[in-house]
Amino acid sequence: MILISDFYSLDEEATRLLSKIKKHNDLLAYRIADSIELTLPPPGSYPITDSIGKQNTTLHLKSAEQRALFEARLRAHDHQIKSCFHRLKAPYYCISPETDWITLANQTFPGGMRHD
Repeated sequence: MILISDFYSLDEEATRLLSKIKKHNDLLAYRIADSIELTLPPPGSYPITDSIGKQNTTLHLKSAEQRALFEARLRAHDHQIKSCFHRLKAPYYCISPETDWITLANQTFPGGMRHD
């Protein structure tokens, strides 16, 4: 089973279900993360929206305190995901939306990608 997600909904219940799935299936996880989730941008304010464009807000990263809090939340989320898939003994990759999927598949799928 291949999971492609940002894993923001990964909670104890989801982890429990993934554990059940892993007992009888191979599991491969790809976390999609925007660059702002991987590296803090310069200090400033950034307009953001949800995935369907219905909720808009502004991410304020001007002060050192705001930046430290945001970075701590990102690191905690990253740690939660890594820990989950480590416990499941499932391969986990963090990728960006710009990732070349063909190259990624050939590098990460067991045995590479088939071209039938």
